Amino acid sequence: MVVGNGNCRGRSQPERHFDGMEQSRAELPVRRRHLGGMERKPTFFTERTLADFLAVSDRTIRNWIRRGELPSYKLGAARRIDPADVEDFLARHRDEAS
Repeated sequence: MVVGNGNCRGRSQPERHFDGMEQSRAELPVRRRHLGGMERKPTFFTERTLADFLAVSDRTIRNWIRRGELPSYKLGAARRIDPADVEDFLARHRDEAS
């Protein structure tokens, strides 16, 4: 939470943050650029993103989960799949005969 100084004329005045530290407006874009510039890859797959990644249908993913072949986490109505579990699943289903 930022508490403004009541100055609405766009001057670069320090602002007080909830922890008592001051920060000028000139410093804010650097922080935003730093956070926005970080490359974020998805931590967990959804059923749809995993289906796209593996080039299979959503139903196939749900069947693997239902049969216990692919572990998942149920978060409310959403289901998430850990990439490490996907790697294990793929390793178990690797076709060595080819």
